[in-house]
Amino acid sequence: MARGSGVVERALYSSFAFMATTIERGWLRRTMVGVCSAIPVLVAYARMYRGMHHLSDVVVGAINPLACAALAAACLVHRRGDAGEASRLASAAARVPSARP
Repeated sequence: MARGSGVVERALYSSFAFMATTIERGWLRRTMVGVCSAIPVLVAYARMYRGMHHLSDVVVGAINPLACAALAAACLVHRRGDAGEASRLASAAARVPSARP
């Protein structure tokens, strides 16, 4: 069974990979996403190679952190959408003529 440190490591690097998708420069974005995605895979391979875990341990241990990272990504995307809607509402309210004389 995967331990807490492995779960945290996978969640951390999955979150870093998601945050790296906002980098403007294409080559840097691809590099960061690639590195952040490769580190957990390499750590999992090393643990299987040394006999610390079986493949089933690694697969099941990756489900929880990936689900957590996906949930965090969905919340961030939803929050960005709300901010855009709030600014549209504010600009629409500014165009409404006031009732003041």
